[in-house]
Amino acid sequence: MSLLVVGPPAVPAKPWTIGVSYQNLAFPYVAALQKAAQNACKALGTTCVEADAFNDTEKELKNVESMLAKGIDCLAFEAASLKASSASIAAANKKTVPVVQFNGKAEGGAYVTFVGSEQPESGAQLGVYLTQLYKTLGKSTLRGIYLRGVAGQITDIARNDGLKNRLK
Repeated sequence: MSLLVVGPPAVPAKPWTIGVSYQNLAFPYVAALQKAAQNACKALGTTCVEADAFNDTEKELKNVESMLAKGIDCLAFEAASLKASSASIAAANKKTVPVVQFNGKAEGGAYVTFVGSEQPESGAQLGVYLTQLYKTLGKSTLRGIYLRGVAGQITDIARNDGLKNRLK
């Protein structure tokens, strides 16, 4: 037996309010993400409450707690730290606010989904490529320059960890 319902999509009783926590808007990529989030919220008719952590996990947690106090319906979260940012996710979990992680993923807390690159896997793939390249060139030792992203940025740290683990 099947059921087919035809009609307009269900409209929420009230417009959604999305809280968006950014790692650091000084990073050009993150500033571009902000514009995309603002445009998406506008297109969907949702309210967008935003906060910049300035790469500071204490500020990040205060920002998230402030957004939770404002009654956000969902938290879009870009972690500033692999480990310490899990406190912000835990705060949202405690209030039963769903969390969507994007760009940088914290280790800990429950979240609905992650949108972004799996940075450790990206680093591991780079390690595979470099190893194959050096074998092809007949080199026994890896020597070269590895240009990294912004120092201290969560995505750079995770990608570098993946590379180092692959090259062990």
